[in-house]
Amino acid sequence: MERMLLTGVSGFLGRNFMERLDKSKYEVFAVGRNFPEFLDAEHFFAYDLKEYSGTSEYMDRIRPDILVLFAWDVSTQSYWESLDNCMWASVCIQTAKAFLENGGRQILFAGTSASYDYGKGWLKELPEYEHPSSMYGISKLYTSQVLAKLAAEYHAHYCEARLFAIYGRYEKLERLVPLTAWRLSRNEKIVNGCGELVRDYIYIEDAVNAIQMLIDKKAAGVYNISSGKPVSIGQIILQVAEELGKADLVAFARCGKNEEFPLIVGDNAKLEKLGFVCGHSLQSGVKMAVEWMRKEGKL
Repeated sequence: MERMLLTGVSGFLGRNFMERLDKSKYEVFAVGRNFPEFLDAEHFFAYDLKEYSGTSEYMDRIRPDILVLFAWDVSTQSYWESLDNCMWASVCIQTAKAFLENGGRQILFAGTSASYDYGKGWLKELPEYEHPSSMYGISKLYTSQVLAKLAAEYHAHYCEARLFAIYGRYEKLERLVPLTAWRLSRNEKIVNGCGELVRDYIYIEDAVNAIQMLIDKKAAGVYNISSGKPVSIGQIILQVAEELGKADLVAFARCGKNEEFPLIVGDNAKLEKLGFVCGHSLQSGVKMAVEWMRKEGKL
């Protein structure tokens, strides 16, 4: 059985990935500052990834075959232009280097659609589409490029899972779907001026299934983790409202002049060619997200 090491296991993506991962295929370990309750102590190493000095030690103790890099600080809205992104780029690169020096054979890195030029609208995994405008996107793209080169030098597999908008259980309240549901559950009226903007939303269960497939098949290169289905912000808000029976509380204002990009959608033909099929529509995904919030007492 192959050994897998995860960073960022306590985050939105990491926690969902852990819950969906087929444990019969992998022995899973995690490293981070805070012990996650859903993981046994034997498979968790308490360590601040930013320290570097002990990285080789825990790599030598675990001797993982696969490294999954989810850790990155996006806890506040300021992350888009924060210089901390440069630090996280270094963390991922140093962790990967120690992993490869210890005999590691496969790396998966959680990238971002922010690595693209959003002005192109329909985004494909090609260099000519890559032109990030934020510090976050620049740092993620740089990290991916360095990791790909490092992996090639050690004859290891490298894959970037380039994430688009993900929603579902464990998502932070300030995100679109949970915030809309929370406000409507309190009978707040929502007037949205961005309803015409078109985005690519994928339910978390589909996203983590796609990532596991990339690992299982030892896929190489960049893959968009997206639904490939354009959906407007207005459609998402109305779907949440209908699920709660609160459509009468939603109204839309005219966008007027808006600096936001009108279309950001990930072409997922490459992922589908590998065998991926989205299991959830917007309707079923929103339904599950709202049901989870109810179960957790968040509505």
